[in-house]
Amino acid sequence: VGQGMVPLKKLGNGSYVPDIVKPRVEIRFKRTKDGVVSGFSWSQFQADITWTRAPDDSTLEKSSTASPVEGIYVLSGGRPVPVWIKTISENTLQSQVFGETSIVFKKQQDGSYLFSEDGFEISYAFSDLKNGRYQKMLQKRKGDLQFVSLGQGDTGYFRIIPNTESGFNATDSLQGTLTPLRSSFDVRFYDLDIFLDTKSRFLKGSNTISFEVLNNLKTMQLDLFRNMHISAIHWKGKKLPFNRKLNAVFIEFDEELKPGTIGKIRVEYSGYPQPADFSTLSGGFLWVNDRNGKTWMQVVTQGTGASLWWPCKDHLSDEPDSMRIRVTIPETKIKTIANGILRNETRIGDTAVQTEWFVSYPINTYNVTLNIGDYQKLTNRYYDGTDSLKVNFYYLPYNRSHAESLMRETLKMLPRYQQMAGPYPFNRDGFTLLEAPYPMEHQGAVSIGSINDPIFTGQVNMPGLISMVWHEGGHEWWGNNVSMSDNAEIWFHEAFTTYLELIKDEKEGDQKETVKKLNSEKPSTNEKMLGEYGVNHFKLNLVYNKGAFLVHTLRNIINDDNKFFALLRGIQKDFALKTTNSDSIVNYICRFTDLPLKPFFAQYLGYPAIPKAELRSGKNGALEFRWKTDVKDFSMPVILMLPGKKSLRFEGSNEWRQVEGIKIPANKIKIDKKSFYVD
Repeated sequence: VGQGMVPLKKLGNGSYVPDIVKPRVEIRFKRTKDGVVSGFSWSQFQADITWTRAPDDSTLEKSSTASPVEGIYVLSGGRPVPVWIKTISENTLQSQVFGETSIVFKKQQDGSYLFSEDGFEISYAFSDLKNGRYQKMLQKRKGDLQFVSLGQGDTGYFRIIPNTESGFNATDSLQGTLTPLRSSFDVRFYDLDIFLDTKSRFLKGSNTISFEVLNNLKTMQLDLFRNMHISAIHWKGKKLPFNRKLNAVFIEFDEELKPGTIGKIRVEYSGYPQPADFSTLSGGFLWVNDRNGKTWMQVVTQGTGASLWWPCKDHLSDEPDSMRIRVTIPETKIKTIANGILRNETRIGDTAVQTEWFVSYPINTYNVTLNIGDYQKLTNRYYDGTDSLKVNFYYLPYNRSHAESLMRETLKMLPRYQQMAGPYPFNRDGFTLLEAPYPMEHQGAVSIGSINDPIFTGQVNMPGLISMVWHEGGHEWWGNNVSMSDNAEIWFHEAFTTYLELIKDEKEGDQKETVKKLNSEKPSTNEKMLGEYGVNHFKLNLVYNKGAFLVHTLRNIINDDNKFFALLRGIQKDFALKTTNSDSIVNYICRFTDLPLKPFFAQYLGYPAIPKAELRSGKNGALEFRWKTDVKDFSMPVILMLPGKKSLRFEGSNEWRQVEGIKIPANKIKIDKKSFYVD
């Protein structure tokens, strides 16, 4: 139901108990005569619940009617999870519990309201009338809730992000491996056109894919999760045959396509996209409600893959040159925000709106997103002295003052990032931030998360939001402009972004505050930062803090801030709008700095351990030093902290080297661990 995956414990009577769910639940599966699971019953005893009307909040929408039952109610004495009650007519009302689909109640002869279906009932009885509004709502529930199978025939599609402990499977290899069926063509343009029912959450649409053939191509692999149904694939006015293996789609052309061929296919599809489950880092559609009870939805697919909701070549090595996104929803009072620039917003009758967005730059597939909600917009302009940039901020209506504060922070962030990393890379499309349920660096639609924390309260963590402006906004440079070609290499997205966020307030030449911030988030354990290649291995873990330490160490190896920041700007310029890999980044850094840094990166990226500094007193009391590492030919400076507040910078290697002129006992010397991340 979108709230996370929960283990089931089997009982002796054949039923199952979901772990941690309270009150206790028993699930009993139903089967057809052929033994196929057709559904299950959800049996749960629940005591009567009393909801209390929430205090008035001037920032929220006022009731549209004088109905005494309408309003927001919360549980007494518990978390302020709300339920919104709205009157539909004189004898019916709508109940909207946070994050769930709404249900309709009918008025009974005794004045209560009832929802009833297949023997399952919920009733509401209102009481304590004050100033024309009821203050209490008693909820009673009886019967078992019945769930029916959607007939997918495959219960394993809900993605759990793999790791090296549990191993990888065929699904991971099909998505993560760049075979000739994928590398033989280059995607030029995606034209995504969908209808999304915000009530049933059913999606139907098409994606027209323009491509160029690079090598002889008879069979093409695209990707679409196997819970999503493909009805047809069109090519030159006819339907192409295709077959599916797990989440991969293999399309057969009626002739072999030659290099240089420019082609276009249209994939028609439909289904219920999987819900997001952040307990396992599984992406999907995140359906919640805003504080007024209105629909609020966000798509997050990083790591899991964009093919969970639209057909594409779901490999990070191939980005389209541009993309159009058209979305139709059957609601007129909320908006759809996707990537890039808004081209058109067209009302279709009285019941639907079609929104068209266009991305005029390359974009990786996991960055493609939808955000649906009761959005309002702030717009500003940032001038860098030679050019101007349109800056947008989308927010929910009760958060305008906070949005204005965050817009001011954004206008501070842009010049600082341009100073550290170079010009903003997507000028034509503007710079857009928005509040959405989950913080995420979607290109041209960067989410800083919910302004309210928890979402359904008026509480605001402004320092945390400012951090998200800098971090998620920084990914427009590191991750969206310079992008990994395999999930195994996400380290350079997060390492550089995290470090630049840490040093944003640093005064020239003073790293004290930076070191303090780094040490406050020092990794408690060590593991290698590189993931496994070719299996879509999405591995975050230490890429933030260990990655930031790596960049800090690199900065102090270079020992010249002008050169260090010139290096960062150089990477952004020379790898602009491209996918790349660790080897290319490392080789570039070595050439730029003229330093033998390959063993340095091999150690920090490819092994759990960090370099260990070793000191000893050698012959005649002379001090000797070496680095102990997993890699060979490792060299890196070390700063020796000598008695009397003196220090010495020394070039260390894997071999014992004598520190000339120093005959101080080794146990009297400390290693500078503020400038270098070492053991």
